[in-house]
Amino acid sequence: MIWWRFRTGDPVIGMFVLSAVLTHLIITLSMPLGDFQAMIRRSAWDDWAWLCVVIGGYFLYFWAAIDSTLFVTWRKRSPFAITGWAAVVDDPCLEHDQWRHCSIIINLKKDTDDVRIGLKALSDVFALSANRSYYTAESAEEGRKRNPWIGSEVGATGTANSRVVWKMYKFLSGPLREFQNVTGAIESVQLELSGESFYVSRPSAD
Repeated sequence: MIWWRFRTGDPVIGMFVLSAVLTHLIITLSMPLGDFQAMIRRSAWDDWAWLCVVIGGYFLYFWAAIDSTLFVTWRKRSPFAITGWAAVVDDPCLEHDQWRHCSIIINLKKDTDDVRIGLKALSDVFALSANRSYYTAESAEEGRKRNPWIGSEVGATGTANSRVVWKMYKFLSGPLREFQNVTGAIESVQLELSGESFYVSRPSAD
């Protein structure tokens, strides 16, 4: 699932959580309703603990369903046109440890000093958030291949993996959308990938 690929910060932990939730759903859906009623009547501590786990599991499931739906449909609700997004999310070379240089280009229909100052501030905040996704590479040479994100008055440039792409989505669908709703200054946003993808290894756990 595309949403799951970009949503999870760590693929191993992500797959563990997904497996746990699916197992939880299978077990609870197979339990007769009478068993749940008996648990509530007994009011034992371990029964209430299990009931909390059941409720929490379903909450996580429905949250994931809503979050993934918003991720798939967000461009339809965007107040500005977006090009290049499909190429980014469909790129099989963008994974947790596969990186590629990327640019966010904001095209303006209302170009004023206030608009540019506001966009620069938003882009700088995004760049700071994206750079936090840069894990320490096992090889310093590999790590130097990544360009840190730098914000500008008309976008941002840097290097992306799947986690950074998720933060791009949050930036475009959140702060930049709110900015557009207030100013109406953005004509369109263009996403561009450049160069070949490259691998950046994570530190080995010794």
